[in-house]
Amino acid sequence: MKQAFSVDETIARPVEFVWQAMVDWEHAGRWMHGIDRLEAHGPLAVGTTLTFHTRGKTRQAEIAVCKPGERLVLRSRQGAVEAEYAYALDPLDPERTRVSLTARCAVSGPLGLFAPVLRWLVARTDAGQIAALGAWLETK
Repeated sequence: MKQAFSVDETIARPVEFVWQAMVDWEHAGRWMHGIDRLEAHGPLAVGTTLTFHTRGKTRQAEIAVCKPGERLVLRSRQGAVEAEYAYALDPLDPERTRVSLTARCAVSGPLGLFAPVLRWLVARTDAGQIAALGAWLETK
């Protein structure tokens, strides 16, 4: 998979507070652009399926990596498109956390010709997630 984008932000909240907000699926739409609803079908653990509703469609992702307070990786496949969103948390001090997001995607088959456009669209749509997370957490 090729990288679509990578961003990081410093959020003025403790790492555990940021982690809990990131995995608060009920409120994911506050910082994940376009998500109307997100539901987990199991515990916060590797292999758990997440169903998200976006732009009138229902999609699924799977938790591929889950290290509480450190790292969360979500992977999905929708037809010929495979995507991976890797979130990492790094405590800078007791009150600040650096959060990074790296998104990768791949397109198989004939649609692969459109992979550069897809990566651009993914970056345009989702590169603001971490800034939105920080803005939301500033209100909490």
